Amino acid sequence: MGITFGPSISPDVTKATGTGNIATTTALNKAFRLVSVTIKLSVATANNFTITKDALNGAAYDAVLQTLLGASGANFVFIPDEDLKFQKGDEIAVAWTNDGPGTTYGLEITTEDI
Repeated sequence: MGITFGPSISPDVTKATGTGNIATTTALNKAFRLVSVTIKLSVATANNFTITKDALNGAAYDAVLQTLLGASGANFVFIPDEDLKFQKGDEIAVAWTNDGPGTTYGLEITTEDI
């Protein structure tokens, strides 16, 4: 299954890389839909990743969209089963606690304007 973007629309990709914990939040400030979240680690992890809606309307409206189970994996992809649309001011946050010294990560959060 591939990812298809609408006509004349290019995706926005929020990227992060490092060796510490992941605590990345998009800064889109526009209405969007979530296309995918991909995470690549240099070694396997047992810790889970959390993908959360950081709501403009406050913490009472934040919601966990997906928890990716570490289970000793090193490559993770989340593609929503349904069209997840967000209002201007909502953001996507990804969190993970690095459980291995020297473990590096690459994170991409792909969105599309609506």
